[in-house]
Amino acid sequence: KCVFPLRTDPRIGYLVEGSSDAAEDMINAFTASKNIIEEKYGMDHIYLAPPKIMSVSSDFRKWMEMNMTRSYPGQKYFPEFTEQPEVLVQAVAIVPEEDSIMLGVKGPRRKNGLKGIEEMFTPKNNESWNITDVEITVKRDFALLYRLVEDEKDDKLPCLCADFQIFLLRSGHLIHLDVERCFQMSGLMGSRCVPKLQELETLVLNRLQRSHLEQVQQRMGAISNSSSSYPQQ
Repeated sequence: KCVFPLRTDPRIGYLVEGSSDAAEDMINAFTASKNIIEEKYGMDHIYLAPPKIMSVSSDFRKWMEMNMTRSYPGQKYFPEFTEQPEVLVQAVAIVPEEDSIMLGVKGPRRKNGLKGIEEMFTPKNNESWNITDVEITVKRDFALLYRLVEDEKDDKLPCLCADFQIFLLRSGHLIHLDVERCFQMSGLMGSRCVPKLQELETLVLNRLQRSHLEQVQQRMGAISNSSSSYPQQ
């Protein structure tokens, strides 16, 4: 599957699956995201509507494949849309790339996530960024996440720990994605990952503490430069 952003509104896109066979799994993922992640635990996810099966022309399916290879030149594997007359389409929220990072608890996802945190939480000159509010949001969303992965690991969402992935925004919010993996991959059983998530939260909060210091240094430097610009008496 692949996401195609709207040209008229880059905040919204369509997740397109090359085969309609995954309809039930994606419907289950939307239902679980809406009823459990959003309503029961008060967390965010990318899904805006249930998926729909759509018939598209051969030319349009070829265009989708061409568009993917141009947009992701380093990618080796892509969905094959030209093999099926129907595709599965779902409206999703597009997470802003410059203000978000995907987090994981192991492997390249963890390594790249920690590197991204360093860059994303670097204060920008002359910006109005309330780091204290970000810290509050991080603590709140991680607390909700702990409850979610513990309470649901043996029920509707057993895979969240086994293949953990989540978006962290610069605002501190956590956004769930790829929930359909819980229904597509039966081998992903429940496991306990709260200790690893607590470690991840600590690393995020430590970076924000350094962001506080960097922001103060920037402001002090701006004041110093402003004072030195006045003419000497």
